[in-house]
Amino acid sequence: MNRILRLAVVFGVAVAALGCRARQLCEDQDRFRCCLLELYTNQIMDNLIRVHNGLPIIQLDYSNITGTINQETSASISGSRESAAGAVTRIFGHMAGGTQTNNLTVTANPVLNDHDLYGAYLEFVYKKPGRLVVTPEPPPPGAAHIVRSCNKLYYWVPTQYKVDFLDLSFRTTSLRGEPVRTPETFDTTILGIDGKPVELDKQHWRLALVLKDQLPNDSGAILDAVIDGKVYPKLRLEAFHGKIDGKKVAIGEDTNRLSLVYVQGDDPGEIPLPPAKLGEKLEGRSVRIKLSAHRPPTPTPAAILESIRHELGQIRIQGIK
Repeated sequence: MNRILRLAVVFGVAVAALGCRARQLCEDQDRFRCCLLELYTNQIMDNLIRVHNGLPIIQLDYSNITGTINQETSASISGSRESAAGAVTRIFGHMAGGTQTNNLTVTANPVLNDHDLYGAYLEFVYKKPGRLVVTPEPPPPGAAHIVRSCNKLYYWVPTQYKVDFLDLSFRTTSLRGEPVRTPETFDTTILGIDGKPVELDKQHWRLALVLKDQLPNDSGAILDAVIDGKVYPKLRLEAFHGKIDGKKVAIGEDTNRLSLVYVQGDDPGEIPLPPAKLGEKLEGRSVRIKLSAHRPPTPTPAAILESIRHELGQIRIQGIK
C-alpha cells in the first residue's frame, strides 16, 4: 500500500511540475497578441516610409494563429528486500520526469487587388499634407504620435494627426472591404497670398489665398484652422472672382485660388491680426477645406498617382522658369 501511495505522489509531483496548461496557453496567446499588434504597426510605418521614398510596398495579412501545449509525464517506482545474517535491508527507488513543448504558429499572406488599401497609403503620404513628417533630427518632445528612424532620417506622425493614423490602420487592416468613401473635405496647403488684401469696411477684409492644389472655385470654409495656438472652427471662404493670366475664373472651374473673408477684432470668431500678419501666419499651413457645392473625387490609387504626377510636372515647369 505504501508503494502505491509513493507512486501516486511521484506522479502528482511530475504533473504539478509541468504547471497549468490552460494558464500557460493563455499567457502565451496574450504575449503573441501584443507581438501581432507590433507587427501590424511596424508594417504600416514601414510601408509609409517606402511610399514616401517611391518604393514598392506589399501588405501582409497575419492569419490562422494557433497555439498548442504538448505535455508528457513519466514516473516509476522500484524496491527490493534483502536478508543477510538476520538483518533485513529494504531498497526503495523512484524516478519522475516530464517534457513540455509550446507551439505558436501564424500564417502571413500578401494582400493583392485591394485598391482602397494601397490607395490609403498614397493618400496619407501625398494627399494629406503634414501627416508624415521627415526630419534629420528627432521630433521635439510630445510632438510625435509615432516615430521611426530609417537611414539617418526620422519619419513621424504629428500628435494632432493621431486620429488620421488610426483611420489609416483601420483601412489597411480590419476595415478592408468597406465601400470606398467619398471624402468631405479637400486637404491642401496655403502657399501664400495673391496681391494686396482688400478692405471691405473698417473690420472686414478679403485675402486671395494661393493653394497648393486645384480646387473647384466655390464658397465654403477652412475647418479647424490654428492661428497663434487658437482654433478657429470655420474661416469663411468665397469663390475667387479675380483673373489668372488675364482670364477670369468661372464658378466651379478648377483653380488654386480662393478668397478668405474675415473680421479683424477681439470678439469671438474674429481674428486679432491685420491682413498682412494673418497672411504670414497662414503661409505654409496645411488646411482642410469644405466647399458648399463640391466634394473631392473618390480616392483611387490611379487617381492619386495621376494627381502626384501632375504636381511633380508643375514643380518641374516652375523650376525651368
